[in-house]
This record gives sequence, structure tokens and C-alpha cells, in this order.
Amino acid sequence: MVTILFLPGRMALTDPDEARYAQASREMLRGGDLIVPRFNGEPRLSKPALIHWLQAPPLALLGDTETAARLPSLMAASALLLLTAWWAERRLGAGTGGPAAMALATCLVFFVCARLAITDMLLALFVTAALMAWHEATSPDAAHSRALSWSGAAAIGVAALAKGPVGPALAGAIILLVSLAARFTRTAPRRHITARGTALAAAAMGLLCGPWLAALAARIGPDQVLEVARRETMERTLFGLDHPRPFYYFLAAFWLVFLPWSLALPFAMARARRAASPPEPVTVLLCCWLGGTVLFFSLSADKNDAWLLPAAPAVALLSARWLPRRFTLIVSAAAGAMLIAAVLFASGSLSRERSLQELALAMKPRPVADELLIGFKIYRPSLVFYADHTVRWVTSGKELRGLLRDRDADRPVTIVMESGRWDRLNDDTRGLLLARCRLTRPQVGYVALVPIAAGEGD
Repeated sequence: MVTILFLPGRMALTDPDEARYAQASREMLRGGDLIVPRFNGEPRLSKPALIHWLQAPPLALLGDTETAARLPSLMAASALLLLTAWWAERRLGAGTGGPAAMALATCLVFFVCARLAITDMLLALFVTAALMAWHEATSPDAAHSRALSWSGAAAIGVAALAKGPVGPALAGAIILLVSLAARFTRTAPRRHITARGTALAAAAMGLLCGPWLAALAARIGPDQVLEVARRETMERTLFGLDHPRPFYYFLAAFWLVFLPWSLALPFAMARARRAASPPEPVTVLLCCWLGGTVLFFSLSADKNDAWLLPAAPAVALLSARWLPRRFTLIVSAAAGAMLIAAVLFASGSLSRERSLQELALAMKPRPVADELLIGFKIYRPSLVFYADHTVRWVTSGKELRGLLRDRDADRPVTIVMESGRWDRLNDDTRGLLLARCRLTRPQVGYVALVPIAAGEGD
């Protein structure tokens, strides 16, 4: 199942997130600044630096390719598959590891995120490791509880370095929910939450995140660090920044995000309910893991389908435990075939729709070093990555005319905009642009006004 993640089908880095992460990692690599990630020459502090530290070496070794940018997600996905299979064999019974890995590998959200250069797979891996370590450490048959406690605390610390406070908060919320559920399901009492475990998690976060945060505060100032933390936690949670959606959004998106296993999950839950009373501790954990993740992110005003990824191992493990093995194998094979077909046949169209790769590559060898590259009323980070050039984002016609009027007359300029935007420009603005530029349409839906080469207009 690990090999399914490395299928052919080269898709361009998509906007906005993949291209931003990859470009920030490339700028970190070129500038040698490991503390302050930068995108398009400006600090980008919405996420911690771990993903950039992981992307920079592959970019240095493999070049500025999509595979290099996505390699950390692919490696994290492979590790998560192996971890899920191992834990299934240990806690769900012999022979469940393979079906659990197959269910996870063919879960839609897992398969998609494994092939994207984003932070979500790293978060899912370390939240999963933390929850499994916690369960092992607090189990009556735990043999190495101290080592397991330290491992879980370290995983929580790395989760914080991968995506900020959301990692520790999510893991803590699930553990709290398991503790509460154990009281109502008459599960054998265990010490679910201890002062020692909480202190270990806090110490791990301090040791792993503290040095980078201290260095960041020394560079940009403590006030700026606190402002970023406030915006990315309180403001995103209470008001939404990028994709605000209603509270019930994930209750509907759940069925699509976890296809095909979301459709089989009700049958698995029905079998679990009939099989044991009180329910098995591991089933309580998995149900709280799944339900807690959906509830946790539902409380945020911002919502993104990829945020449910940390619950994918719980869906896979519940399916492997409570669905017939033959059924799991058949569904995995069918889902895998459909995912392979999607990768092979849809990558090209997605590249054209979700990225400006085609347009940026068509402009090469432009833009030259001193060229002014303008994105007019668009924000497409893939233009920065594939053009390998800083982009000036312009949001109004007045600003655009001012830039063209005030720039050095000898400085070449390239302007990229949507085709519909060009069609709506007035004649005066079009005339001003066409006086020094030539109109091309290198990608459907977009136009580029590129500098007229010497002698081209003769």
C-alpha cells in the first residue's frame, strides 16, 4: 500500500498552499535563513518552519520539482501507513494490519493529502503517534510506560512545530473526550490524564518549539510573534480568515472526505455495538478520535476538508476491526483502481485549473532579473514558483497605471491577468499596456502582456 502513493502522474503545484510552501522553502534554501520563512520576498509566518526545513533538502538534491516539494508529505504518509498497520496488529488482532493499511491508503482525504506539499500529513502523523503512544502508556499491560510517555510527548511537540497549537490542542481534546466517554461506557478505569503526562507534553513543546520561537522573536520582535499567534488562533477560530464555513459543514463533508469508507462506517459501528457491552477500550478510543476531530474543527469558523485528515487512521482502524476482511479487501482494490485512474487521467486538467505553471513556463526565458512582473487582480502563488521571480500583486487599475507611469522607462514589465479582466479594461488602459507590451494567451483563462523584444515591432 505504500507504493500506491508514488504513482505516476505529475501534477503542477496547486494554488494557493502548495506553491506558497514550496516557494518559501526555496527562498529559505537560497537565502540561508532558517528562522524566518519568506514567500515572494516577504515573511510568511502563518505556519511554523518545520515543513520548510523538510522541503529544503529535497529541493536542493532534486531541483525545483513537484516531487521534491511533496516528498515530506509522501514520507509522512508512508510512515503513517506503517504505524497504522503495526498498531492494528498489536491492538486489533492478528491479520488486521494489512486491511487497516489498505483502508487508509485508499481513503480519499489521505490519498489526496499524501500527494500535496502541505502541512496536514505531518500533523496527522504526529497526532496519530501521540494518541497511540498515550493509549499504550496508559494500558494495563504497558511494559515501557515511561518511554511511551516520552515518545507521545515528543510527538505532540513535533505536531506543534508542524502546524502550531492545533496539534497539541487536537490531541488533548481527543484524550479528554476518551476520558469522559470511559465514564459513561463503563470501560475499565484507567488513568487517562495525569499531571505527569501533561507536564511531559508541555516540556516537549518547550524543548522542540522554544528555540525556534525565541530566535524568531529576536529577529522580528516578540510583539509580532504574539500578533501572528493571535491571528492564526483566535481570529481564525472565531471569525475565519481564508474559508469561513458554517458549524455543520463537516457533518456534510465527512461523507465525501472519507470515501469510500465513510459509506461503510455505519455498518462497522453497528457490528461494534452488537459485539461488546461495554465497548472495547480501543473502540472507545477510535470513536472519540473520529468524533473528536470532527467536533474540534467544527468549532472553528474556518474550515478546510484537509483538516479532517488526522481522523483518517481512526476510520481505517474501525473498518479493519469491524468489517469483514474480504469486504475490506474488495473495497480497497476497487477504490485503489479508481484513484489510480484519477491520478493518470486528471493530473493534466488539474494542473491547468489549479496552477499557472503553463503560463509561467511559456514566458521563459522571461522574466529577466530586473523585470517587473505584475499579477493584476489575481493572487496565484504558482506564478512566483514557476516564473522563479518576485511578483507584484496589484489590486486596482489606478495602482497599475501608477506603476506603469512611475517605473523606469527602460525596465521591462510583464503583466498577468484573467482573460475576462482584460476584456473589461477600458480603451485607454489597454492602449497604455499595448504601447510597450505584446498580448499572448499561453494558458486558457489568462493573458500575459510581455515586453516587446528589440526589433519585434518593426
